[in-house]
Amino acid sequence: FATSLQRDAGHPSPHVRLAHLFLDGMYWGVYQVEERPDAAFQADLYGGDEDDYDAINAGEATHGDRVAWEALITSVRQDMTDPVAYAEVVDQLDVDAFIDYLLVNFTLGNADWPEKNWWGGRRRAEGARWEFYVWDGELTLPSTSGTSTDIDVPDGPGELFTRLSANPEFRLAF
Repeated sequence: FATSLQRDAGHPSPHVRLAHLFLDGMYWGVYQVEERPDAAFQADLYGGDEDDYDAINAGEATHGDRVAWEALITSVRQDMTDPVAYAEVVDQLDVDAFIDYLLVNFTLGNADWPEKNWWGGRRRAEGARWEFYVWDGELTLPSTSGTSTDIDVPDGPGELFTRLSANPEFRLAF
């Protein structure tokens, strides 16, 4: 449901299919088959080769490296009330897509995020911006008592949101 919401918002997201698994005639249960939003996923979406992409899974580079990621984190750690500093982040992050990504996770109350279960990626090219992909959202809709936007987890989408929230333009867009 989480990945389909991200797609419904107009952004790429992994496809998921549930399947009944039988081995040698014995039923093993329902399994979830899901695309992994890694460098191969991005290359299939946008063209090029896997080596053209950086892919980050919960802070770890699974393809490429963390150089551009660390540049984004360094930029967002500046004073986000400064329009020049905010513009530097906007040059590196697809902010509108990021907001939609956040809204999916917040609305569904993803209890297993953002300290883990997130993927980000970007093409390794001048002017490319980071995008995030909903991942592993089985711990969503945990309660009916509401959701929290207190997600200040360092070096990931939580820190990006917390720091960007200091910017009036971002808050208005959000």
